Amino acid sequence: LSTLVDAKIVETKTSNPERYAALGVEDISAEDAQGMRIDLEGGSEPISLIVGNLNSSNQQQTYVRKADQAQSLLISGSLAPADDVQRWARQPIVAIPAEQVQKVVIKHPDGEQLTVYKSGRSDTNFKLFNLLEGRELSHDTVANPIGNALSNLRLEDVRTVEQLNPADAEPVITEYYTFDGRKITLQGFQQDDNYYLHLQAAFDADQFEQFRPKAEPATTDDSADESADDTESTANDEAATETAEAD
Repeated sequence: LSTLVDAKIVETKTSNPERYAALGVEDISAEDAQGMRIDLEGGSEPISLIVGNLNSSNQQQTYVRKADQAQSLLISGSLAPADDVQRWARQPIVAIPAEQVQKVVIKHPDGEQLTVYKSGRSDTNFKLFNLLEGRELSHDTVANPIGNALSNLRLEDVRTVEQLNPADAEPVITEYYTFDGRKITLQGFQQDDNYYLHLQAAFDADQFEQFRPKAEPATTDDSADESADDTESTANDEAATETAEAD
């Protein structure tokens, strides 16, 4: 999709339906249709685009035609028709390394809750919140996979909220808080034999303020420069006073 957004018209091509097949932009209802129709919604008006063949002399150009128009076009970008949704989205869809994650809260429908956290940015491993007295983790890194789960989250399929609404299920809610105030909420649920995630992103001002990096104190060199400036200013004032007295 990002390639389509960045595409530019290179050249206008045929508007003769008899020649559409040579470019792969014939209507997809045709028996031997080669292309794929993409329906884009959410803008001022929906757009249906038939994506045809790549330019044989330049594989970084593609033949296309708006479904409701006769004119075909050659546009920049390689838009090889594919029915694999993974090829139509920039991957990964979320990439937040564990170093940026401060806390993860997992909430189950039955009320059970699990929280792993870091006390500060310098922490290497996540700790378990409210660990029972006398109990300890089997090893220091046991909770790290939870904090690392968003480092390379990739899309396999997509559905609209109207098609699959997590509110209709009993989702497991997982909240990721980063040191810089980002909050990513995932609602995970099962539909038939598949598992889905509904993602929401927000900014948590309190989280940001709590872990805002403290301003670094002035360096020795800066202090020395300020001291030198003060000394020079005092000397100039004394010189000016002596000159005035001499006059």
